[in-house]
Amino acid sequence: MRPKDFELDAKNYPFTMEIPTRFGDIDTLRHVNNVAIAQLFEEARVRFGIFSRNMPFNDMHSLGRLVTVSTLINYLGEVFYPDPVTVAVGVGHIGTSSYTLGCLMLQYDKPAAHSKTILVRSDNGKSTPLSKEVLEILTRYMIRQK
Repeated sequence: MRPKDFELDAKNYPFTMEIPTRFGDIDTLRHVNNVAIAQLFEEARVRFGIFSRNMPFNDMHSLGRLVTVSTLINYLGEVFYPDPVTVAVGVGHIGTSSYTLGCLMLQYDKPAAHSKTILVRSDNGKSTPLSKEVLEILTRYMIRQK
């Protein structure tokens, strides 16, 4: 499922960050490999969580346990070491107990990859409704759909 046009414009995302690539991320063709790209997206999602909740990483559990249940990555171009990537992150959809984070990775100002990750609030292995506080936070950081 290819990203929609608005998902390929970093200006539509409420949060962006630059992440360095690492030598250990490259494959035999000297590209940053697909597993490393997934890890860069993971780093961006965690940093978005810290940013959006404005709290130290160690305190984030107070808002509930989140479990990743699905991740889709579209590889749109090559990513090269040693240059950094920029990852834009925002909320794409909010459900009762889950939400979707969209991430756009750019290198040299061009889309290189896009991901959608569904996160579910879980309590003892069962989905649990998102708290009012979390819903308010997520609503603030929606991706603009121009």
